[in-house]
Amino acid sequence: MCCPEVYLTRPPQPKVKKPGQLNDDQLRQFFEEGFVLVKDFLKPEELQPVQDDIERLVDDLAERLFKAGKIKDKHKDAGLFKRLTLLEKEFPGTAVILHKTGKLPKTPYNEQTEVPWHQDNAYFDEEALGTLIPTAWIPLLDATVQNGCMQMVRGGHRKGVLATHVCCTGGTWYVEMAKEEMEQTLGCDLTKDVVTCEMTYGSVLLFNNLTPHRGLPNISTDVRWSLDLRWMDPCKPAGLWGLKDSLPMRSAKNPDLAIDWDKFEAVDRNKQQQKSVWGQSYRLPVHKSWVMNSK
Repeated sequence: MCCPEVYLTRPPQPKVKKPGQLNDDQLRQFFEEGFVLVKDFLKPEELQPVQDDIERLVDDLAERLFKAGKIKDKHKDAGLFKRLTLLEKEFPGTAVILHKTGKLPKTPYNEQTEVPWHQDNAYFDEEALGTLIPTAWIPLLDATVQNGCMQMVRGGHRKGVLATHVCCTGGTWYVEMAKEEMEQTLGCDLTKDVVTCEMTYGSVLLFNNLTPHRGLPNISTDVRWSLDLRWMDPCKPAGLWGLKDSLPMRSAKNPDLAIDWDKFEAVDRNKQQQKSVWGQSYRLPVHKSWVMNSK
C-alpha cells in the first residue's frame, strides 16, 4: 500500500487564521519535510496543570507500591523530575507500570524507555496508512541531547510507504526500523537527513505518522516527561485495531460539541488488548510490516 498524497497534500486553508494555526512556512515544512518545530508555543502556566496531574499519578502509584511492600520510601520530597527515578531504583519496572496507565515517562538510563527508530504507522493497524495522523510532541522541560530529545528523518514520509520494522527490540515491546531499511525503502540519506530537535519548555514538535523518528537515550539525572497528542479525521480509520474509538474534539455540523472525556476514558485499551490476546480467538494482532526478532 502506498499513499504519498495523504502526507504531501496540504489541505485548504482558511482565509483568516485562528490564533495558533501554522503559518505558510510552517505548513510547507510539515508537508515537505514531515515535521515542524514550533518554538515557545505554550506558556508555562498552560502546561502547569499537566505537571500537577502527573505528580498526582506518581503519588498514587508510590502509595500503592508502598502499601504492597514493594518500596520502603515514597520519596515525596524528590520533585517531579527526580521522584520516579528513585522509585524505579527501589522497584524496577515502576516506569513501565505508569506507562500502562497511558503515560510514558523517560527515566534516565532505562532501556524500556529508549524508543528506537520507527514510523508511528508500524503501531497502527494497516488501514491507518491512508489516514493523516499528526502528532504534537510536547516535552515538560527543556528537551536536550542529554535528556533524550527527539530526532527526525527529514523527508522519510515522502514515498507514502511503511518500511519493515523488527519486533521486539531488546527487552522491550518496541518495534524498530533498521537504518538500511530507511535508506533502501524510504530513500533517506541518514548522513544529512537526521535532524536533532532540541526544544525549550513550551515548544511543540509536530510530525506525521510516517515520519521516521526516535528518542535519544536519557543520560541526564532528570526524568524527561512529555505529552503526546494525536489528531485524525473521525470518518477515517484511527489505527487502534478496533480496541477503542477516537475522541471527537470538534464538528463543523455541531459547533457546540461537548468533548465526552468520560466515555473515552471508560474504555481501558490495555484490558481490551488482553481480551484480544486471551479471548476466544487467542489471536494477537500482527502488522504486516513487522519481522519477529528471534534473539
